[in-house]
Amino acid sequence: MFVLSRFIRLSSVFLSFSIVFITSTFSSPSQPTICLSQIVAHPALDATRQGILDELALAGYTDGKGARIFLENAQGQVGTALQIASKCKGVTADVIVALGTPMAQSALKGTAGTQIPLIFSSITDPLSAKLVAKLQAPGGRVSGVSNASSRVDQLALFIKICPNMKRLGVVLNPGDANSVAAYKLLEVAAREMGITLVQAAASKTTEVAQAAKSLATRVDALYVDNDNTALAGFSSIAKVATSLKIPLFVSDTDMVPQGALAALGPDQYQLGRQTGQMIVRVLKGDSPGQMDVGFPKENALVINESVAKKIGITFPKDVLALANKKNESLPLVPKRDNS
Repeated sequence: MFVLSRFIRLSSVFLSFSIVFITSTFSSPSQPTICLSQIVAHPALDATRQGILDELALAGYTDGKGARIFLENAQGQVGTALQIASKCKGVTADVIVALGTPMAQSALKGTAGTQIPLIFSSITDPLSAKLVAKLQAPGGRVSGVSNASSRVDQLALFIKICPNMKRLGVVLNPGDANSVAAYKLLEVAAREMGITLVQAAASKTTEVAQAAKSLATRVDALYVDNDNTALAGFSSIAKVATSLKIPLFVSDTDMVPQGALAALGPDQYQLGRQTGQMIVRVLKGDSPGQMDVGFPKENALVINESVAKKIGITFPKDVLALANKKNESLPLVPKRDNS
């Protein structure tokens, strides 16, 4: 009898300890919960994520000290993205942060019917992605930062570097709303600049290399826009371009050290800092619906002289002079006369 009663008392103590442990681990009213997820890992999105984390830390929010921060990666799978959204809903997140259009769309869908604030980042066209209804004070529970940049300016730069470029190959995922939106913007710019676009589809990372190979012999240069699938498989595109000695241009400046020739676009890390500032506002009580969608505050021209030597390209002096400088509006490269 003594043994049994002692066992019951010990069991009660253990159970009480377990409840306290679980409560302290999964429920801490004094610390807000932040779910930060990205659709896939690649240098551009990773830089955005780091910018967010640094900005949160500056405001006193680090994991376990001021906040609980869940970091998730959907590995390019929409199904996994939906599971992550469900997890964020389950832990009653104070704010969900989604990097990449499929991730943001999944987060919005997976938390439908709730009032959980959603802040997105690194999305070209949040309107066509149906994340917000308007860019100024969008209403509802969603806002964020776009990484949109001028395709006309980008193409003008590419022409300046490669004056004979007439056909530009693009690897894209036709199932990614962000990629499709970006390609439409590129089409408009290409018509204005007298460039013919040639595209090859890659719905998953394992298809990227073959898509690049199929384009390489039919175009004068390759271009990777804000397509998360192509960016995740970027090393294989860079390998194809370098081996065949054709220029590879990108929209994300973070990809230039990975083997691209040049890029004109926003600093993804700084986009993360902008996004982090919005998250802090939400944590302090502001509604995303009252926050205007943000856009890049500065652009940078980044070049890779090592790649240029490998493929036999010489950068013009004015491009070299502007390289690696940041400005709200870098000087436009004159358009090509197509007459």
